[in-house]
Amino acid sequence: ATARGTGGGRTILLDGHLDTVPPGDPERGGLLPRIEDGRLLGRGAFDMKAGLAAMMVAADRAMRIGTRGDVVLALVADEEFGSRGTEEALRELSASGTRIDGAVISEPSQSEAIVAHRGFGWYEIRLRGRAAHGSMPEQGVDAIAHAGLVLRELDALAERLASGPRHP
Repeated sequence: ATARGTGGGRTILLDGHLDTVPPGDPERGGLLPRIEDGRLLGRGAFDMKAGLAAMMVAADRAMRIGTRGDVVLALVADEEFGSRGTEEALRELSASGTRIDGAVISEPSQSEAIVAHRGFGWYEIRLRGRAAHGSMPEQGVDAIAHAGLVLRELDALAERLASGPRHP
């Protein structure tokens, strides 16, 4: 949904996910929502239904007061697994010619403003081997041994990244 501005301002994206982590053991987490001491408790209340509600109110207010820039509200799915919902929303916005100048993600963060995110990537690595008789291993290619080398390099990369400068 887009709250159109009066023109001449920047476009801001308010983005949040509708999905929650799988329920797991109902004895430990409690599936039923409840109110205790004036607070809503239950799966998804903190991560991230409260943020979604705040963004919907913000978009409504922006529409009512007439901001110069547009406010785009994207309520997406699949954050808890692969974040494909946000990727798809951004693709659709780009295809429609919408340029996003900034974003607010209302993911809970212990009430701290976060100005950057490490991000992540999904990669598929394919290793091919060649079978050989055990008496002639030099004629084959051991894909499992090569997978071990890949894992060792990924571990080394993780260590280098962890020891480098923090952002921001």
